[in-house]
Amino acid sequence: MINLIDLQKHLEVQGAPAYRWRQFLDYYFSWDLKAWPNVDALQTWPKTLKNDLPALHNVTEIKYLESADQRSAKAIIKYGDDDKWGETVLMRYHNYDTICLSSQLGCPLNCKFCATGQGGFIRNLTAEEIIEQFQAWLIYLNQNGKADSIKNLVFMGMGEPFLNWSEVKRAIEYLHDNYGIGHRHITISTAGLPDKIKEFSDLDWPVNLAISLHAGSDAVRQKIMPIANTYNLNQLWDSINYYFGKHRRKLFLEYILIEHLNDSVGEMRLVVERIKKSERKLLHVNMIPYNPHSAADFQSSSAEQLRRLEALLKDEKIHYTWRDSLGQEIGGACGQLSKNS
Repeated sequence: MINLIDLQKHLEVQGAPAYRWRQFLDYYFSWDLKAWPNVDALQTWPKTLKNDLPALHNVTEIKYLESADQRSAKAIIKYGDDDKWGETVLMRYHNYDTICLSSQLGCPLNCKFCATGQGGFIRNLTAEEIIEQFQAWLIYLNQNGKADSIKNLVFMGMGEPFLNWSEVKRAIEYLHDNYGIGHRHITISTAGLPDKIKEFSDLDWPVNLAISLHAGSDAVRQKIMPIANTYNLNQLWDSINYYFGKHRRKLFLEYILIEHLNDSVGEMRLVVERIKKSERKLLHVNMIPYNPHSAADFQSSSAEQLRRLEALLKDEKIHYTWRDSLGQEIGGACGQLSKNS
């Protein structure tokens, strides 16, 4: 399995000139990729330099699922020889594409509304395996046209990015430096680890942050997010305000709406009051109707209740948008990714 740090060190030990590493990066991170990187296709290197190199990817099998409306697709990726699968989603908008990346196989946080968490945790993904998710979409798009429409990357797939932060951060650096994906076009989504949010806040880079809030009270949040039993909302909002002490950038609050659980006007009013006491002009609520799956027996809020909640946000002049449920039919919408797909 390839490790880019080890490969660069290997070239240095071999005494290879510095331009050989640049040649490798130009090949490995090509936007024109139509097949998985392999040593034989690295035509700029002499055979002697290719000897004893590891495989340039860890993907042994991949399946693509497409939605009927062609607005989304899901790639199910098998890593290595054992039966370990990850998932990544392509979301297609009017004039650009967004890729949803996974940071772990499974997830240890066990959020009750999320199929990934209900399936358990397997392991962290390496930075290279995260990059391979991006490459999976380059191959897919280049085989069906050209992959020049990818604009945004969101770490909202399987796993908690901050529990694999060193590899996620390394992947972001490679994707930014080599594919030219701007930091402002990359978003990290977290279930809300206050210490990690503060660590993220201390970084001098404009990567976006989204926090899975999903409740206005500790009592409700603890019912659907076990992590809320470790970190309460006061701690979470303290880390949010710490972020604003470091950055004057928009922060997203994600709120999945589950019928008769977290969708009351009173519960949302608690969120509104927190926002009003913080940086209301910089806080943006993503309203997400619950996407059903077999791992949980929840229902999405009724259309009438969604209208009530929207009226509250409008009256209080809270910034919000409704999240499109792209990919629901292929198990690719928010909360539906599962290693059992």
